[in-house]
Amino acid sequence: MDLTINGVNISKQAETVEDTAQGISNASSFANNAAKAGANKIIGIIFVIIGIVFGGIGFLMYNSQNSKLEQYTASVEAYKIEIGRHEDSDGDTQYTPTYYYKVNGDQYKCKSSSSSSSKPKESQATVKYDPNDPSKCLSEYDQESTGMIAIIFMVMG
Repeated sequence: MDLTINGVNISKQAETVEDTAQGISNASSFANNAAKAGANKIIGIIFVIIGIVFGGIGFLMYNSQNSKLEQYTASVEAYKIEIGRHEDSDGDTQYTPTYYYKVNGDQYKCKSSSSSSSKPKESQATVKYDPNDPSKCLSEYDQESTGMIAIIFMVMG
């Protein structure tokens, strides 16, 4: 049914206004969806970058440990093990072992470069060292903890 006022067809104009409003609504929805897609893409890129960084750190740690193992080809049993204790910022007890060993009658110590909340064993530990410089060492404790941290970083990456 057509409505006419003073010779003007109001029905057609109402349809035109309605069509325009629908077009504006569609354009607004498109813009919102495009903005959300852009934000999701940026967030995805950020996560990829973070993954690459964590994976890279893990890879570098793993390679660093492997190069030490290639250099530290000699090994000896520690004759004495001291376990240092300290509290971290959360109040948890952390343990850091120091291993004492002898090479050709000379005494050396190998202090762990890492701490852990799990207490290391206090008997029978092997220390790997550089035969050209026995003061350069790597304990079993460091091998285990560094290897585990490297794996965690690579998995997170």
